[in-house]
Amino acid sequence: MGSSNRQTDDWNAKLYDERHRFVSAYGEDLIQWLAPKEGECVLDLGCGTGDLTEQIHQLGSRVIGVDVSESMIEQAKGKFPHLDFQVAEATDLSFSETFDAVFSNAVFHWIKDAEEALTVIYRSLKPGGRFVAEFGGKGNVETIVNTLADAMSQADSRWSKEELPWFFPSIGQAEIVRFVEAEVKDALFDGTNWWADYKRIRVVGMKQL
Repeated sequence: MGSSNRQTDDWNAKLYDERHRFVSAYGEDLIQWLAPKEGECVLDLGCGTGDLTEQIHQLGSRVIGVDVSESMIEQAKGKFPHLDFQVAEATDLSFSETFDAVFSNAVFHWIKDAEEALTVIYRSLKPGGRFVAEFGGKGNVETIVNTLADAMSQADSRWSKEELPWFFPSIGQAEIVRFVEAEVKDALFDGTNWWADYKRIRVVGMKQL
């Protein structure tokens, strides 16, 4: 399982758990849409460090968590050693009519070949299986993305917005980060907390019998 052309793993799983817990928190009520049943087999696609995978398990389903990030999967295995976690890409899964449901929180905005991912998900579902997902929609964190793109273009005229992985870029240049922070402060900082202008889409799909 997985792909030989997998992208470099730039995720810091420990930092993700410490500073980005809100991503899983936003997805907690999505589990109500999933409504996992006792004994069902569920795939958590893009499971991160496994918090929502564990919640699905606690509701009685047999669950497998997959993520493209080896560091995320390593962290998930450490936190929840009783669960099955695997490194895999959403576009390169080998399952066939395995799952009653596929669950995905905050993942599809990272997948540029969404059509291929949906084909793989369809193949992975049993007849009558369901797909429940939430992901960034048009305009998601637009203030940050547009300001970052402008700053990068000024720093390097050869840089283009297409180089962003999607809505959530990870840029390490300190000067760029400071510039973006100053530019978006009036819109996204309330004096105590920083806020991102989140816009998300939630979908449920059923595989026809």
